[in-house]
Amino acid sequence: MFIPYNRVFSHSGMSNPNHRFVCARLKYVHENFIEVEGGGRLFFDYLVIATGTEYKSLPVTSSTTAEECFLQYQTMRSAIEMADRVLFVGGGAVGVGLCGEIAEMYPKKTITLVHAREKLLNQDISDAFATTTELRLQKMGVNVVLGESVVPPDFGADVIYSTGAPPGAYAASDRKYTIGDNASIAPS
Repeated sequence: MFIPYNRVFSHSGMSNPNHRFVCARLKYVHENFIEVEGGGRLFFDYLVIATGTEYKSLPVTSSTTAEECFLQYQTMRSAIEMADRVLFVGGGAVGVGLCGEIAEMYPKKTITLVHAREKLLNQDISDAFATTTELRLQKMGVNVVLGESVVPPDFGADVIYSTGAPPGAYAASDRKYTIGDNASIAPS
């Protein structure tokens, strides 16, 4: 999250004069150069476009300052620390990663991960890897529920969307679960 990109091309503290870090918004891509907002041009022989990901909320924040980002993370951390039960909806890479981190940090909390598909992560991941991931989470005490959907709450609970897919983007079964006002999950 807070990687100092301005030193990413340095080796042992020595920067390479052929490398530079530019933080700007891309405006146009041409055959051998790009234009960035503000009129700058960057020439290239080979272009790699790594646009990243956009989230509606944490874990990746749209903050433009480290202070603002730290404040958002502290707010989320405080909410998790106060909770007895933590429910994750979505077993993709972000959901699984956060779930594992929280299960490791707070082993006494009741943690449930619900995923609409029949295996964790995505269809490009091998069944063996998805199964190993599921078993590791279960060994950490996480209750993993696969092949089920969750109806988003309307009772005003704190919900942190940490997935690229909007809620309800896919449903693996007709049976749906509802988040109760005490943060329990139950069949609808």
